[in-house]
Amino acid sequence: MAAQWKNFKTQMKEKRAGKRKAPSHDILQKEVIVIQRLSAEVSGKAQKYSRIGLCEFVPYEYDEIALSNIMSACNRHFASIVGEHMICDVLAGEQGPSCNSLEQIPDLKVVHVRFIEANDRDVASVVGNRMEREEQPKRPFRRAIVQSLPATKAQSPSKAFPKSLSVLEMMKLGKVINDKSTESIELFTFDLTDMAWSSQTSTVEFSIVKEPFGKGGFREAFKATSKTPGFQHQQWVVKKYLKSAVDIIEETKQTIEQHTKKVVQMHMLAKNFMLKLEQDLKQNYMGKPSVTREYTWEKSMDSWELNGLPLKNLLMGNSQST
Repeated sequence: MAAQWKNFKTQMKEKRAGKRKAPSHDILQKEVIVIQRLSAEVSGKAQKYSRIGLCEFVPYEYDEIALSNIMSACNRHFASIVGEHMICDVLAGEQGPSCNSLEQIPDLKVVHVRFIEANDRDVASVVGNRMEREEQPKRPFRRAIVQSLPATKAQSPSKAFPKSLSVLEMMKLGKVINDKSTESIELFTFDLTDMAWSSQTSTVEFSIVKEPFGKGGFREAFKATSKTPGFQHQQWVVKKYLKSAVDIIEETKQTIEQHTKKVVQMHMLAKNFMLKLEQDLKQNYMGKPSVTREYTWEKSMDSWELNGLPLKNLLMGNSQST
């Protein structure tokens, strides 16, 4: 049994080694290697290196397959794009890590690489030591058939990398990220003492909720907040007229502004009436069963009268009118 297991392990080892030799043989025969270039830094929730462009055929003019030779071939091929000051770093995949030997590359059919600056000590020193350990004798480099533009070295290369954005992140930037846009509303004020409207309006910006929380026969009510001074410490209700209500108002030969001002004037009248009623209750009925700010009363108050009218009927009549 032990001998069979040993033979099985040997067969599996030879099988894996055979799979690795095939791409190596193709690389030396065709003198090209397939490279997928990745971003210098990871991004996104998955912490992956983003792909940069499609896979490319990189000329490979060496006698042996070695990690240092792959890095040298990539540096020479991509020098016109990334600059001569960048160093190639071979990765095991889109999630890394960096490979220190040829055996750590999962598949030579497609090799993933990224380019880092030479002054990045944390990674560049590792890459430099790796190239020294694996330096192999190589034959003189032959000019590739495909000619590239001459490399232009930047005068002052930047030490900071721009943020690597995935395709999904770039697509999100094409849409409005913050859906809570504000609306500017021109407000008039009404002075009950002078019985007059203000001639100048004040502009207030409100962040209005999309869905209404209430709807009546004429208007829809929306919750709103504001950061304008004087309006920022509480929530507001913005009411918008329904289309059917606008048609009815226009039939009465009124504008929306005229109708709204009339509604506000009636509300001010009702508010003044309730404040006056509260004042009279406090002055004339001190020591009797209390009347709360919401104008509720006990059953013993049903027979009270105010200015000749039963109190209960007066309040009910007011509530019906609103």
